[in-house]
Amino acid sequence: MSAQVLYSLYQPAFINGQRASGGNYTALSYLNPLLPQVGTNTVAGTIADGQVYTITFTPVLPTEGAAFSVSVTRAAAVPVDNTAVAAALVLLINTTSAALGVVSATNAAGVITYTMRKAGAVYTVTSSATGTGTLVSAVTQVAGGTSMYVGGVVMQASPAADLTLSPIKATNVLADVVGFAEYVLHNSRSSLTSTLWSPGRDVSVGRVGRWAAQVWEAVTAYDVPATWIDPADATAYPGQLGKTVTASKSIALTGKARYLTSASAGGLAVVEWTMGG
Repeated sequence: MSAQVLYSLYQPAFINGQRASGGNYTALSYLNPLLPQVGTNTVAGTIADGQVYTITFTPVLPTEGAAFSVSVTRAAAVPVDNTAVAAALVLLINTTSAALGVVSATNAAGVITYTMRKAGAVYTVTSSATGTGTLVSAVTQVAGGTSMYVGGVVMQASPAADLTLSPIKATNVLADVVGFAEYVLHNSRSSLTSTLWSPGRDVSVGRVGRWAAQVWEAVTAYDVPATWIDPADATAYPGQLGKTVTASKSIALTGKARYLTSASAGGLAVVEWTMGG
């Protein structure tokens, strides 16, 4: 009786970011962070007695907390100026019972910066001032973070947190490179769109071994891999591999990676990473 072999209809034979056959592999786990909402409330305008300055925090979901407001009224020339108004509002944000465990704030020359304490919690923050005063709200960091491409991208770790990861970008240098985003098949029907690394998920980053990489230009096994870092230039996307080193647009991965095979532009080459364990 002969054996029957079943081949998957959903797994491509060779895709960008997939491990190549043969050799030993070391892939470390990094984090695509789930970010808290951060924003500002700027106190401005001409201060006068009787003016009321109010900031209201309203959650999108009930599980994120209850809506609450903080308010400061100027009376008898107190607070003395816009910076003092901001300081008074910050004190209320940091001490009001409804705000504890929800948000914290700081003041710098009349600009209040608030940070929601729960990563991913989305709040609508509104502000108002009566009379000739102004109080303007703005969101500087949206809660949640950014989804990362599924694989085949050169990655860098945040200088502030070694295990916090993001794709290589224009401000990076060779020393910032930590490895190559590995495509991981989670199930037989996974696709490039269904396996994005959403905020809060771990990312598998190849550091020792062989991976398939799509190149933006033709390469040979004798070329030194380079990674693109300029998001404004459509020659390649940040993190894609090639061989051309252009100042402020790409950096050579000397001593960290090498091509084992040749590939035409847009094709897949096998790249060996030697980043250490």
